[in-house]
Amino acid sequence: MENIGAFSAPAVKMLISDTLRMYVGGYGKRFTWPELADATFDANGDLKTWERRLRSYVEDGGPLMPLDVFMRVFAALPPQAFQRVATRMGFSTAPMEVDGAATVRRAGVVAARISQKVAEALEDGRIDHGELAGIISEVNEATPVFNSIAGGSAPH
Repeated sequence: MENIGAFSAPAVKMLISDTLRMYVGGYGKRFTWPELADATFDANGDLKTWERRLRSYVEDGGPLMPLDVFMRVFAALPPQAFQRVATRMGFSTAPMEVDGAATVRRAGVVAARISQKVAEALEDGRIDHGELAGIISEVNEATPVFNSIAGGSAPH
């Protein structure tokens, strides 16, 4: 199965290597190699050896990244890194925004505000463009709050 067009092992390796180079390295990058190693280390072995293994995935002639490593690495990188890979596979993804200040109580208030806007818009039996724009704006602002609740990261 190594020769299925754009998903050949060399093409996949190149995509992963290029993506890692965009986010990991020196000046102007989001992570250094030691930071990525620390964020993805599974406590089996030595951290320095793990860092060296991660670096090997961007070297010419280096190994193809195994799926378990891929999952740990791309979970640690910004969502845009995974989006780059997913797009090549034909998937469209959107970064999942979360709100660090979200609480379940706040989510309830936000949901009530959206419900109120919808109810007010429907009073005359139809939702006009201005009302729809207001509802969409409220939902867009609420999405990070709801994502935080759904992900279990928000306190009660």
